[in-house]
Amino acid sequence: MNIRMSALVLGVLLAATTAAAPAAAVVQRPPGGGEECAYPPGHDPTEGVATCRNANPHAIEFRAVIGCDDDDIVMGDWVTVQAGKRGTSRGDCGVNINATSVGVDVRDL
Repeated sequence: MNIRMSALVLGVLLAATTAAAPAAAVVQRPPGGGEECAYPPGHDPTEGVATCRNANPHAIEFRAVIGCDDDDIVMGDWVTVQAGKRGTSRGDCGVNINATSVGVDVRDL
């Protein structure tokens, strides 16, 4: 391979790698001191619900992480919550499969 071809291949690889990487990575984490989360019962035993108040000075996103009695994990939708506000995320394990635990994943915005 000649030098021009090597430079072209390197340029294409660098462009592809740079395009695939996000400008700022969002880090997912468990809830901390800036979030006050509660896990009220769902409408039926198959539903898992997480409600979080954002006590941070910035917006967050969170989602419910539901453990089901068939050992499956169900994720609720991501919910954006502004500083000082509250939001709810929920998910359903499915027909005749009970939710056995609920937690949350949090991302700072």
